[in-house]
This record gives sequence, C-alpha cells and structure tokens, in this order.
Amino acid sequence: MAKSRVKVTVFKRVDPKYIFSGNVPEEPGTGKPYEICRFEEGMEWIVEKNLAMPEGSCGWA
Repeated sequence: MAKSRVKVTVFKRVDPKYIFSGNVPEEPGTGKPYEICRFEEGMEWIVEKNLAMPEGSCGWA
C-alpha cells in the first residue's frame, strides 16, 4: 500500500490522433480507440493512500 498521498495536476491534454498520427490503437477489451481524457488542463486532485483515482480518469494518461 502507498505510504503517501499524491497531488495530480493535468498539465496538458493531447489528442491521441496527434500522438499516433491518426492511427489510434484500441483500448484493450473495449474495441474502441483511445479518446482524449475528459479532464481539463489545470484540474487537480489528490490520490489518497488507497490509490483510488477519480471516476472517469484515464488510466493510460
């Protein structure tokens, strides 16, 4: 188990189409291509010791 809390700040959002030159891979098990995260630049939250991220967070980010 984690020993500390961690502050996460969204620094920059990048469209996967840019990263993968338009050929965006599928998310494993979904059959859907990766999408841009819903969080906006500048948003912040604390990840507690249980490592739970906010609902809807992008685990790949």
